[in-house]
Amino acid sequence: MKAVLLWFAIIAMVTGDDVTDTTTDLLNAQRELTSAHERAESEYQINRNIISSYIAIVEQQLLDSFMDTYSEIHMLVDETTEIFNTEFESSPCIDTVRARWNLQVHRFGNRLSECLLNSVAEVNAWSEFVNNLHVSAQGTTNQFANAGVAELADLEGYVGSNLLSTGINERLVELLARSDLYFETFEEFRASVVNNEEEIIRQLTECDRAIAAASANEAREDLALARACT
Repeated sequence: MKAVLLWFAIIAMVTGDDVTDTTTDLLNAQRELTSAHERAESEYQINRNIISSYIAIVEQQLLDSFMDTYSEIHMLVDETTEIFNTEFESSPCIDTVRARWNLQVHRFGNRLSECLLNSVAEVNAWSEFVNNLHVSAQGTTNQFANAGVAELADLEGYVGSNLLSTGINERLVELLARSDLYFETFEEFRASVVNNEEEIIRQLTECDRAIAAASANEAREDLALARACT
C-alpha cells in the first residue's frame, strides 16, 4: 500500500499535461492499483484461514467436552438404573419414581445435544462475522483497481497540471483509510478470540458441566424418593 502512495506522490511532482505522459501514468497507476487490490484479496483469504483454523481447534475442544460429559452421564445412568433394578421391588410408588427417572434420562441426552449445537453455532458465528466484514471491506477495496479510470472520468472538472495523478493519489488515500478500518476491526476481533481462549472455552462448555451436575442431583433425588417409598 505504501508503495502505491509513493508512486503517485512521485507522479504528482513530475507529470505534466502531455497526453502520452498521462496515458503512461494512467497505465502505470492501473498496474499498481490492481496489485493493491490483489494484496487486499490475499489478506482477506489469510484472515479467513486464521479464523477457520481457530474454529476447528475450538470445535474439537467442544466435542471433547461433549464426549467426556456424555460418558460421565452414561455411567451415572447405568449405575442409578442398576440400583433401581436391584434394590427396589415393583410397586405403584417405585414404578412412578422409576418412570420419572427414565424420563429424566431422555432429557439429559436432549439437553446435552442442545449444549453442543448451541456452542458450535456460536463459534460458527465468528466465521460469519469475518465473512460479512470482508464483504463490506471488498466494497471498498474493489474500487482500488478502478480508481484511475474513475478519476479520469472526473478530469473535466480540473484545471492546471498534475491533476490526474494528484487526484488518483487522493482517491487512493481515502480508499486506503476506509479499508484500514476493516483490517483493524478484524485484528481486534482476532485478538479478542485468541487472547481469551481459556475463558471462551470455559463459557462454551459451561452448559456441559451444568448438565452433568443436574444429572447427578436428579439421580440422588430419585433414589431418595425411591427409598422413601419403602
